[in-house]
Amino acid sequence: MRGVEPTVYTSMRVNNEVEFCKVYSLKQKEDLARLFLQNRISYFVKCHDNSFFGRMFAGSGGKSEFTMCIHDTAVPKALAIVKGMPEVKVLVSAGKDKDKD
Repeated sequence: MRGVEPTVYTSMRVNNEVEFCKVYSLKQKEDLARLFLQNRISYFVKCHDNSFFGRMFAGSGGKSEFTMCIHDTAVPKALAIVKGMPEVKVLVSAGKDKDKD
């Protein structure tokens, strides 16, 4: 077994995705995902399910919540895409300082 050796990747920054925005319906999520793909922005979605009792008492009209996460270098481009979409709650700003490691 080899010892721990420094590599070229040791100082590389990882985990550079940011929670970009929240949407509150499946249609909004699909529309935004389509726009991201058309503009070559990779993303992933965090689904926030209501609790069992919340879904049971809210019925089919229960509120869904999705968090769209993107790479931090794509934030300015994504901000331009969602500029005219009032139903999208943006969580980051274009002038956000990056982590200094």
